Amino acid sequence: MIYDTRASPFLVLDAPFTRWERVKFVCMLPLLPLKLAVILFFALAVGVLNAFFTGACDLSKPLPRWRRRGVAASSRMCTGAILATAGFLRPRVKGRDHLRQGLRDGAVVVANHVSYADAFAVVAAFCPCGITLEYTKTIPLLGPGIRALQNIYVSNDGASEQGGAARAVGDRAERSAEFDVPVIVFPEGTLSDGKGLLRFKTGAFAAGRPVVPLVMRYGRGRAAASAAPGPLGGALDASFSPAWGIVPMPFHLLRMLTQLFNPLEMEFLPVYRPSDAERASPRLYAESVRLLMARALPGVPGGVDGGRGGRLYDLDDRMSMMALERAGVRPTWDGRAVEVDASVPTADAAALGADGKIDLGPHLAALAAEAEAKRLRRGQGGAAAAAAGAGVGAADVVAAAGAAAGAGADAAAGGGAKKVV
Repeated sequence: MIYDTRASPFLVLDAPFTRWERVKFVCMLPLLPLKLAVILFFALAVGVLNAFFTGACDLSKPLPRWRRRGVAASSRMCTGAILATAGFLRPRVKGRDHLRQGLRDGAVVVANHVSYADAFAVVAAFCPCGITLEYTKTIPLLGPGIRALQNIYVSNDGASEQGGAARAVGDRAERSAEFDVPVIVFPEGTLSDGKGLLRFKTGAFAAGRPVVPLVMRYGRGRAAASAAPGPLGGALDASFSPAWGIVPMPFHLLRMLTQLFNPLEMEFLPVYRPSDAERASPRLYAESVRLLMARALPGVPGGVDGGRGGRLYDLDDRMSMMALERAGVRPTWDGRAVEVDASVPTADAAALGADGKIDLGPHLAALAAEAEAKRLRRGQGGAAAAAAGAGVGAADVVAAAGAAAGAGADAAAGGGAKKVV
């Protein structure tokens, strides 16, 4: 599979660290300790307050009304303060009437996933519950606050059966009025650049329930603004992107916290009720909603409706992102180009062409083999028990799983010098 890294939704190359960015960075850096202290305070506060409001309640059941209102108020206040400290001073929220109508109809909110700021933004706006991994319950500081949101949890390795998660989403959405908690799903399954939408997973659409599309827009029209130069050669509105794809994480966080202002707009679109054909085909339903949401994104070259909307990425998903990471592909520290990190054991600098294209086929195959081996290992315990009942030795089952794991290993690891294109 030949992959164009310059058109990847996981590699943001239109927000370089310009001279204007460097000036902002230096001027705002002295405020960083204060900002971090404020964020830490409110992270602690939301955990303490939500622990108080939930008490010893069973969080798998609806909370008493006063407790739920307390959780919502403390969560929205604290996450809003964290957002403001990070530069998202007044996120604009449009279409709240559509959200209220959706709650009355037992609809699921479906949103595009752009940044680690998304979770804080949606909690500050309407305090929903969502699908998240088990480990989030035990995150230091934030764990108690997260548990109080009454999320739907899946196993840490993502091994939960998709149909079960889809049923849980449908059941919770049907009882959203009883729980007094909206349900949100990010159907892309991972994060991208905010200029388009990855192919949607069908879990949120399998039950055939109505949905309320939520469009997250970061920056004041990033695509249009990126061509408008600001002082010292930077772009005023598009000089930083909070999109969390493949980024140098510590530096990316530092850049976000040293911005003068991080624009964010959230818009709830009208409730979408599926047709009979869409109820019968979750894939058709998901694609219809994806097209609707893409049309509400800022226009970009190659976007829908002749560039008046966002792009539809059909070949990109989490596996593509993992393959890029496995190949060592990443933006340079200043965000101006793409390079191969030779320190990644499975990277090969020679594989990245001067045109920015790379063959991800071997990496995708290796990832698929590793996933299959992991699946076999997960089933090892149950298979061993069944084999024991059938008179087959457990060692045979273990050996088979180990052979599959060995088959999944990639024999073509390479090093080489760093290559920038």
